[in-house]
Amino acid sequence: MESTVRVSRSEWEAFLADHSRLVQMYELLLDQLDHAREELQRLRAKEETQRAGSQVTSFNEPTTAAAFEPGIIPSSTQMETQRCSYCQREMPLSARFCDGCGRMATLRCVCGHQLDRIDNFCTACGRAVTRG
Repeated sequence: MESTVRVSRSEWEAFLADHSRLVQMYELLLDQLDHAREELQRLRAKEETQRAGSQVTSFNEPTTAAAFEPGIIPSSTQMETQRCSYCQREMPLSARFCDGCGRMATLRCVCGHQLDRIDNFCTACGRAVTRG
């Protein structure tokens, strides 16, 4: 024996209209969720870029045998300049060698930790290293 449910045409149309509205609202919610996800990814990428730009010093590549001597550390007053740890002369951050003593400009992280040529992150503070 089969059970049969009888529904009037107006009740069925009301049900379908409600169902259609719910599906439309669900699709709108999914679109908003996708938009929010994309915006969150964009903001995270922007924050990562700003963090990398504000917390990381440039790294000068060595070109001679004197490259392995410790040398230049960033000036504490201006991050656009660096100070030689041997003669204390101040020079641009982009300098490869000290114009006072001729030693190679080996940069340190902003936390003061000396960076090796192959470092991608500072082992003392975890900041990313960019190579200029």
